[in-house]
Amino acid sequence: MENKTPELDIDVYALIPELLDLEQIHHLYGLAPGTIRRERWQQKLIKERKIKAEDVKKINTSGFGFLYEPVLMYGKLYYRRKDVEHFIKTCQEKSPMEQLRLASIAGRAREGKSV
Repeated sequence: MENKTPELDIDVYALIPELLDLEQIHHLYGLAPGTIRRERWQQKLIKERKIKAEDVKKINTSGFGFLYEPVLMYGKLYYRRKDVEHFIKTCQEKSPMEQLRLASIAGRAREGKSV
């Protein structure tokens, strides 16, 4: 006798909350909590002008902690799930096949052919 388990249609995104704390972000997406805290600390120092202008130019301000505002609740940092996913999506590079496909579409568009 075969023991078949029924396939479950589970919406994984329904299980992930809209607001994620730093540990959940680390567990689900791999973004380090220490890095996010450091970026927020550096951002505070830049706003308060406690870092010299030439040193500010050396700081990479494209990190998650610089780009997105947290939600503060009960003294704890939370970030929106859509912000985390948007940040990851903007950091991803296109695959070689996708780049070739986009290049062929752009070439056809330049020639005036329908895409």
